[in-house]
Amino acid sequence: MRRRPGWVVDTNVLVSAFLWQGKPERVVEMDGEKQVQLVTSRALLDELAATLAKKKLARYVAATGLTADQIPANYRRIATLVTARGSSMRGCRAMPTTTRCWPARWPLA
Repeated sequence: MRRRPGWVVDTNVLVSAFLWQGKPERVVEMDGEKQVQLVTSRALLDELAATLAKKKLARYVAATGLTADQIPANYRRIATLVTARGSSMRGCRAMPTTTRCWPARWPLA
């Protein structure tokens, strides 16, 4: 059986996927179609929850019918939780407005 590539998805991409659908939602669909395996960490889930709890996003979160706490909890159900070791940013490069990372290379079950 071929192993699916593991993807760590930026928080802003997830927010766009969950609140506005469109192209970013395709990342979540690809997990459902077993094309990729989404990978996250406790720190990334906390960042997602904090971002969704911002006042400026309240009406968009409400429009989903979920709370700012339920969205990360649902994401946790589909993403594989990993524990980051060390502070290596290998595979990532700083950009003026974001950080771009290549797919995760962790062995996933």
